[in-house]
Amino acid sequence: MKKILSLVMFVSLIVLAGCGGQQKSETPAPAAAPTETAPAQEEAQPAQPAAVTETPETAAAPAETPETAALTAETLVGTKWQAGPYTLEFQANGVLVLNNDTQGTWSVEGNAVKVSAGDKSYTAEIKGDKLFYGGMPLSRLN
Repeated sequence: MKKILSLVMFVSLIVLAGCGGQQKSETPAPAAAPTETAPAQEEAQPAQPAAVTETPETAAAPAETPETAALTAETLVGTKWQAGPYTLEFQANGVLVLNNDTQGTWSVEGNAVKVSAGDKSYTAEIKGDKLFYGGMPLSRLN
């Protein structure tokens, strides 16, 4: 009797060790029917990759915030940038406010942002969600 009990405990331990990677929310199957538990585990496993696949898609959604979306004429409106001692605020209808007091204009052509204020004009380059001037990135303030 003692040998049978030891054998049952040993088999139970092996079955439990094999189930260690499953989700904790599942109810364990009775030890008397290990062959019925195995197909249920195999059926549950294909659902797990779908959950893993959905997680990156869900995580990708927050990445598309206005701050990280690719810059276009539409997404530049309402943003404020700093280039050295200058601040540039891109407003609707191509209105640019330089250093909170000087008004100018801006436009987007392809990946180029043309900025004019007073008698000076400059061209910045769009690279994804960033602006560059002279190869240096501008700092986004909002």
